[in-house]
Formats: sequence, structure tokens, C-alpha cells
Amino acid sequence: MPTVTTRAKVEEAIVLAAGLGSRMQLEFNSSPKPLIPVFDTPLLEYVLKNLEEIGIRKTVVVTGRNAETIHQWLSEAEFAMEVDDVYNPHYSLGNGISAQHGLKYTDTNSVLIVMADHLASPNLFDRAVQRKHLRVDLGLVVDYNPYMTPQLDEPTRVLVNDRDKILEIGKDISIWNCVDTGVFLVSREFVSVVDSVVRKNGDCIMSDAVNHMIASGRDVQAWDSNGAFWLDIDTHCDLEFAERMILSNRELCDMFEISFNEETLSTRKSHDLNDSSSNSEGIS
Repeated sequence: MPTVTTRAKVEEAIVLAAGLGSRMQLEFNSSPKPLIPVFDTPLLEYVLKNLEEIGIRKTVVVTGRNAETIHQWLSEAEFAMEVDDVYNPHYSLGNGISAQHGLKYTDTNSVLIVMADHLASPNLFDRAVQRKHLRVDLGLVVDYNPYMTPQLDEPTRVLVNDRDKILEIGKDISIWNCVDTGVFLVSREFVSVVDSVVRKNGDCIMSDAVNHMIASGRDVQAWDSNGAFWLDIDTHCDLEFAERMILSNRELCDMFEISFNEETLSTRKSHDLNDSSSNSEGIS
């Protein structure tokens, strides 16, 4: 493991791209979920551009089953920051294990962790990398006012007190006041936390690690997204929703560099979608 160094700001990030993404792959003929296009630009490219914009100097993309395809795409892409991809052989387990694996390839004390399948504003990422946040053991950007379908479909719920401390997190908790946006800031301590959870449960998702840290008295904070745009893209319906939402909002069009007058959704020329009539999933 590299020697850990401390800097005055967050300069390294991890993108979790090792998930199976089974629902999306069925609709896009096995194309890796992080490379599914929104207006012909892969989700992963938007994520990496956002990280560049907030000043990240190095990003580690953690891959799994589709590692070779994502590696090939990254080898042909151009970014101003350093981008490395690392294969997690245990990709079928929880995303906490992928996050831990990525941390082994970073060398700073505070590292930003984001999801490859979330379409978001760079402002959402920026909420986590403020200098005042560097002292926390773990922080999570949360949304107190989710209202869009992809934010509310199977959300990870979060309970936060009036001092911005996370009290509990999970998909099934009964008392909650905000949702997880998938943007975390973690310290090096996260590595040993995941080890502890795995010894107890045999697996570890990010929520498990957060709850373990809360139970052990660590400083775990929530930071308000302040209305920054984000969507979790899990299905073809989520993707269509995102494109319609962007096309209807000039500010979002400018953010994602889409012509505001564009009348049609992404052509996705290189991806043959199944006939929508055969897809039983819809926006509820």
C-alpha cells in the first residue's frame, strides 16, 4: 500500500464501476452499465469530467465483470487528471469491498468515493470536498428533498440529527429524513472498517460500513446537497427520464453540453435497445 500523505484539499477519488448492472445490461446488449450513453456520452465520462472540474488530480476506477471493456474505453479517452482502473476480483460482493480495494491505490488521507452509474452536477461532488470536511472519519452528501423518480425508486434512506450527524442508514430503516446521493468522503480508517464488517457479515456494502462507524463512535457526518442535480440510473426508464429532464431545463442542458433545442432523445447509435413494448418496467 502506498505511503499515506495529507494535503490541504481532496485530490483523489474512487469511482465504483464494479457492479453487475444486470437490468441495464439486458436492455443494452451486455454493454457495461458505466458506458451506457446519455445523449451519446457514457455515464462514466460525465462522472470523470465532474471530478476534473472540482480539482481532483487522480481517480481510480474500480472495475469488475466488464473490466476489459472499461479498460479499453479508458485507454482511448483523454482526461487532464490521472485515471487508473483496477480490477476487483470480488466484484460480486458489496460495493464497500470495491471501495476498500480502490483505496489501496490511493495515497492521501481523505478520498472522495462516487458511483459510476449516477448522473450528477459537479456541484454535488463539490459539496463533499470542502476543506472543513477533511477532519471527519466519513461524510456523505444527502438529499433532504428528493422528488424525482430515479431518486425515490429503492433509495438508501438516511436519518440525520440537527447537528448533521448520521444516526442510521439503510434501505429498510423506518425513520429517515433524507436519502443517500452516493457521494462519500472517507478517511484511511475505512479500510479497517470494511475488514471488521466482512469478518462479522462475510460482505460489506457502503451502508454497512457507515453503520459500523456510527456504532463505534466515529465522526460520521451528512452534508446537504443543497439541491444539486443527481439521478441514479438503474433502468432504461431512468435513462429516458434523465434525458427528458435535461432537455426541459436550459441550465441542465448547459451543464451537460446538450443543445437546448434538441428535439429527440439520444440515438444511442452503437446500442440496440430492446423494443420498449417488451419492457414491463415503467416510471411509477
